[in-house]
Amino acid sequence: MRCCYEVAITYFYLIMNVSRAYLSLFFIFLTCVPTKAQVGFHGGLRAASTLISWDETTFDENDKIGSGPGVGIAIGYGFNPVLTMMVSLSAHTLNYGAANTQYAEIVGRFHVGQNRLQPYLEAGVIGTLFRYDDVDVRFSGPGIMTGAGLRMPIFNKLSVELGLRPTRARFDKVKVGKQSNDVDAIKTWQLRSYVGMSVYID
Repeated sequence: MRCCYEVAITYFYLIMNVSRAYLSLFFIFLTCVPTKAQVGFHGGLRAASTLISWDETTFDENDKIGSGPGVGIAIGYGFNPVLTMMVSLSAHTLNYGAANTQYAEIVGRFHVGQNRLQPYLEAGVIGTLFRYDDVDVRFSGPGIMTGAGLRMPIFNKLSVELGLRPTRARFDKVKVGKQSNDVDAIKTWQLRSYVGMSVYID
């Protein structure tokens, strides 16, 4: 019985060691093998999340920070291996009950390196709409965003992307019911994350 136990333990460690070896080779392949630079049109779908911190308490103290999941799409064009311009749209539900946010962005992306794992930096402008349907209130306004992420090609035309986008936005228009008014700017810090798939078209 003890002999069988020792054999089983030996095989277990052998399998673990082989698995670690293959996993190490896989990551070496991802990080060291060059990949073709993607130039041309691309589009993709994303799962996302957002975290909002208000400079001013808008409804009550419990609303100071909000968060929630979302979905988005992005369409862009790669001018060269370094620079890509894109337009992205996303919508998020928030933990305020019937609250949600919607984003429209114009983003410049700057790729760093041409290895299988491709880090990138981003900067752009953003328009944000915050809706609080329980009281039929909508805030809207502009902002600026920065970002960083990682692109990992799976096949020649298909890539996985994940990233973070810290955003500084303000709301300077409010709509209550059907009446719109300009208001003193309500400023927010926002941190958004995403993971998604992109398809490239020559």
